[in-house]
Amino acid sequence: MKNLILLSSFLFLISCAATTGLERDAKLENPDKEAIIVIGVKPDNFHINIMKGRLVGSKFEYSVYVTPTAWVTPTNGYVVLKVPVLGNDETYSIIRVGEGPLSKTFQCDWPAVTFTPEAGRINYIADISYTRRSKAILLKGSLSNRSNSAKDFIKNQYPNLKLEFIDKGYKFRTVTNANCKAYFTNDVNPIEYVV
Repeated sequence: MKNLILLSSFLFLISCAATTGLERDAKLENPDKEAIIVIGVKPDNFHINIMKGRLVGSKFEYSVYVTPTAWVTPTNGYVVLKVPVLGNDETYSIIRVGEGPLSKTFQCDWPAVTFTPEAGRINYIADISYTRRSKAILLKGSLSNRSNSAKDFIKNQYPNLKLEFIDKGYKFRTVTNANCKAYFTNDVNPIEYVV
């Protein structure tokens, strides 16, 4: 039992560990199965957790038992990652956001930003600027399209990425998972998005 607790704790810590963005000299090794995503995030001390999930009707469903694709802090205002291309009924979402222990996971029936990148391309999603709505964990996420700035950033910071840059965009989807009724309560939505 003690070993199980230690293993569970270790796996939890690994899943919460921040990852770094794409290396400056990175390239796509397998352009048919990989994509680059670019998301502007402010302030620079905020983490975003990107999670893979599946589309169930108009909802984004994810498993609480799957390790996140990335838990990353922006570099110079941008998160740039190489991600696997997903299947037809799958998508990615920003499922957790905040400052370290003050971060908040999107729970059942809350809207979240979702996106499905295209293989072999640099996929610009959006610029998101987070501000506190109060002294609590409540946040306001302002979304905007600054694709020209993102394109210039990629050109200057990632000169080896000779891929087509597309303005892929995002969709808001309601979050759900198999454990909604068992573990989560629908308390106050911590993030209000403004487009």
